[in-house]
Amino acid sequence: ILWMDADEEINQEDSKKLKELLRGQEDSLFYIHLINYIGDEKNEDDAFHIAHSRLFRNGIGFRFHFPIHETLNVEEVLPNLTEDLHIQILPVRIYHYGYMNEFTGRKNKFERNIGLLMRELEKEDHSPWIEYHLASEFSRIQEHEKTFKFVNLSIIGFLENHMMPPSLLYKLKYSTLISIGSAEGAWPGIEKAIEMYPDYVDLHLYKGIIQYLKKDYKRALMTFDHCLELGESNIRHLTLKGSGSFHAWYYKGICYEGLGQVEEAVAAYQTALAMAENHASAKEALEKLSSTTEVSHTPNNK
Repeated sequence: ILWMDADEEINQEDSKKLKELLRGQEDSLFYIHLINYIGDEKNEDDAFHIAHSRLFRNGIGFRFHFPIHETLNVEEVLPNLTEDLHIQILPVRIYHYGYMNEFTGRKNKFERNIGLLMRELEKEDHSPWIEYHLASEFSRIQEHEKTFKFVNLSIIGFLENHMMPPSLLYKLKYSTLISIGSAEGAWPGIEKAIEMYPDYVDLHLYKGIIQYLKKDYKRALMTFDHCLELGESNIRHLTLKGSGSFHAWYYKGICYEGLGQVEEAVAAYQTALAMAENHASAKEALEKLSSTTEVSHTPNNK
């Protein structure tokens, strides 16, 4: 069974090869490459990518938890599946449009989701995923205090259940702290999150941003270089496109500016734009630097 939401679409070419990919397979569960568009337009450079459990064998007990953000009961059906690495990722893409600005701006959708999640929260044995989903909903409308509160409650809930909190909880926690400009509040906690998930490029990107905000430009540059080494092909974590490429280059540019190394900053912004030509921040920074450089080279006519 391949399951999808109403605001999703499977890549047509990928769908044609799905049966062939499954021929001879004995596994009961597979990941699919889910592309969550954000922003105003369909743009894979402006999207979160993740491997998601979307294809499962019928008749062996799989069912869905929760009335919203439905989740398969994988632990019940496959109790020996302790590592995500055991689940194969099929080269099949599903596009999700529900996080685009056109949809997230709809107040009635937010209120519906919050209502359903709050009812789940009242249940004594509710899953810590409920707090995470509440945090995500508040994050979409930029209520950062509530986001931070619920993501922390989710982390605590997983720990109390003797479970390792999933990596995307730490992604949301530290992106929220960065959004409210709390570099001090995010440091050195981000280091502990990275110890748990050393292969998660987004956490390294956030570490670099925190170092930049603390004006520790040289260490930030080293961190962004590590992001480039990691790349962004590991979609077992919820990964923002560009974390291991053009976003890292953009942040290298602003670090070089902080160090007064204008030529290196220009080269970094140009590299970011070569990878993502619509990177607005890199384009703006490059234009600003170019105009400043031109002014500084204009001869004094007095």
